Amino acid sequence: MCSVNGVDVQAQDPQQRLVLSTSYKALAAAGHDQGTLQGAPMSIFVALSNQDTEPSPVSSSTRELPGTGVSAALAANRISFALGLRGTSATIDTACSSSLTSIQAAAESLQRPSRRAGPACRRRLRESVAAGCELLLGPNSVLLRSSASMLSPTGRCQTFNATADGYVRGEGSGAILLTLGEDPSWAGSQVMLCASTTNQDGRSTSLTAPNGQAQQEVLLDALWMAAVPAAAVSFVECHGTGTALGDPIEVGALRRVLGAHKEEKLWLAAGKSNMGHLEAAAGLAGLAKAMCCLLHRAVPPNLHFASLNPHIELDKSCLAVPCGVALSQTFTALVNLKQSLQF
Repeated sequence: MCSVNGVDVQAQDPQQRLVLSTSYKALAAAGHDQGTLQGAPMSIFVALSNQDTEPSPVSSSTRELPGTGVSAALAANRISFALGLRGTSATIDTACSSSLTSIQAAAESLQRPSRRAGPACRRRLRESVAAGCELLLGPNSVLLRSSASMLSPTGRCQTFNATADGYVRGEGSGAILLTLGEDPSWAGSQVMLCASTTNQDGRSTSLTAPNGQAQQEVLLDALWMAAVPAAAVSFVECHGTGTALGDPIEVGALRRVLGAHKEEKLWLAAGKSNMGHLEAAAGLAGLAKAMCCLLHRAVPPNLHFASLNPHIELDKSCLAVPCGVALSQTFTALVNLKQSLQF
């Protein structure tokens, strides 16, 4: 019988297996293995919101509770258990901003003091992992979103486009290892997380409707925390689902905060036009794309964009939608998905 940490794989949510594998690959790429990680005070934060897998009956032959294989809380705990990690281990669900919220939690965990000492332990105290996963494993979650008219009947995320009619769901998993301060082992790294902050819409048109004023506030907070002037931001990896309501509100908030006239364009990027909406993992996908854009000094075009949504106003601002590859030597990125954002 094939098992993962003592649980029959047939009774386990595949998201747990995938996020365990992805997280270990991120740690291995940073030079860790199970020997260096055993007993480490490294924290794990996993973004998970889709729960298509249902618990199966208790197996009398294995005497295992298959509920451990589908519990969202145990998605993070399984990583800590498998690798022997003793830091905070938590699963986070804030819907579309789940993985950005997990990144913020991972960054905050690096600031906590600890009584543990020793060179190896000190390094591990300076590292934490944020991971996220989204797999479509059953019809229920698709039917719920379809009945709410969230999904695109044309099967395209036409972000910022006049014919935008909803989003397409995507699948994937990602993990990122955060380290605090200067570390010789990270020599050559060219991307730095300068600030992170979150907020909530509060009272808006409906429970799921975005609030433009709240989005402006979280943008201003992040800029203030990072001590970065608005004029320094060169592109924004937007939430950009391709909905008639959400896109204009998001662009309106960006225009008010970042849209002052400057010589260089501020590009509005939208990875969902390329890969769909990864929901709980969307923030990590957006951050990974932003990091690639920074390293290559280029922003790829948004797919399925032909004409601007008439409810989006870009006149007399520096905001622009890339229709081809946008190049720059001075890129500074802002990742803005839902009400979480990261530099």
